[in-house]
Amino acid sequence: TISKTTIVFSLFVRVSPPADNTKAPQMTLHGVIASHNWLDIRMRVIGYAPILSDQSWRSSKLKLGDAVYAVIHHFQLHPPSISQVVD
Repeated sequence: TISKTTIVFSLFVRVSPPADNTKAPQMTLHGVIASHNWLDIRMRVIGYAPILSDQSWRSSKLKLGDAVYAVIHHFQLHPPSISQVVD
């Protein structure tokens, strides 16, 4: 981030045979309790519209890497306010 803080996200992509890329990926911030207008209380990313629902993901026509990049880039420029580090 611009504040030199490392933040870690997990990415969950639903895959069931056959692989279904119409399901929205989920991104979650790990290792901290933080506040940010893109995070809910479970630290799940909810502020990036294309991954809010399966419908929005399908209509966005984004590639997974582009969506991940957009979220990471946003948090690098606008880091969350970290209130507690947790393991």
